[in-house]
Amino acid sequence: MSTLIDLDAISAGLQAVANLRCEVNQLFYTLTNGFGGPMIDPTTYQPRAKDADEEAEIKFITDIKQNFDIINNQIKKLEKSCEHLNQNTSNTINLNIGMLGILAQDPAHERDGLYANLISCYRWFDRMHDYVSHAHHFYNMNNIYNRNVQGSDTLLRMKQMSNNYKPLKIAGRSTALSGINMPSNQIDIFFNSLTRNIPNLSLKIVRPFGSPTIAIFTLDKVLKSLLLLHGLIIEWVVVKGIDEDFYDENGKLDIWSESRYEIFKKVSINCISATHHFSSPIHYDIAVKSWMNWFASYQTLFNKPCLKCHQRININYKLPTWRDYRTSDAYHEDCHF
Repeated sequence: MSTLIDLDAISAGLQAVANLRCEVNQLFYTLTNGFGGPMIDPTTYQPRAKDADEEAEIKFITDIKQNFDIINNQIKKLEKSCEHLNQNTSNTINLNIGMLGILAQDPAHERDGLYANLISCYRWFDRMHDYVSHAHHFYNMNNIYNRNVQGSDTLLRMKQMSNNYKPLKIAGRSTALSGINMPSNQIDIFFNSLTRNIPNLSLKIVRPFGSPTIAIFTLDKVLKSLLLLHGLIIEWVVVKGIDEDFYDENGKLDIWSESRYEIFKKVSINCISATHHFSSPIHYDIAVKSWMNWFASYQTLFNKPCLKCHQRININYKLPTWRDYRTSDAYHEDCHF
């Protein structure tokens, strides 16, 4: 757990230090003035004559003794506060870091701060562990990504992955879509059947890097998109204009370069966000289908107005590039919040 420090002891110690400094300042002020008052007349700025009055000398000695007594009392209060703080700190801090404590005895100057840094790092990780525990509790309360999966379906998926991928059928739905371990021919069949259900969408599948699949979609005469797939898991999305290409000057596929148009850069960011929204740890096929159906809504990128402000171009001269994840309605970036 995090370190507990007695704030009352710290406050009392700081107050004792302030009082001690004040009394020491008063002592030096008394010594400077002497028993005859200030040596310099504040009105004429001329040296004063020394007063040999016995009463003034007695009063001066008495003031000095009182100042020393007060200073001694303040020092005792400060020592008590420090002792109390050390006791509480030793009771609350229990850093068990083994033989690392010997590092504090290293005489090398460049290594003197190593032990203190280790203590600070240990406390930081300790606090981080507490924060992660609380965050884990709150995330478990969120049921957005919780899926109702039958236990038999999960067991069959685990079994088929261990049996070198043997497709099975349950309740009319294929459980062979095991995500990462899906064969290339099955991926081709899956996307070909999916694109047939989406109008004005053409597909091109290439594998220039071996196992990873590159799916290039052309959505009507609006835009192009490139999907980097690891099995059925979408790992990267790039969207470009219909007049742009995904190949460089040497004819090699370039999957990282962005579009030169700001509107398609914004669409790319929204598509990447959608992959996280529709992602599923088990139903990879449903996640890809949901994403594809959502992506098809960009056919109306240039002619569908914003649902909120009912304008195609807002005051910032921007089109509605945001699409709602459930209804696929068009919104401006400033309107969908």
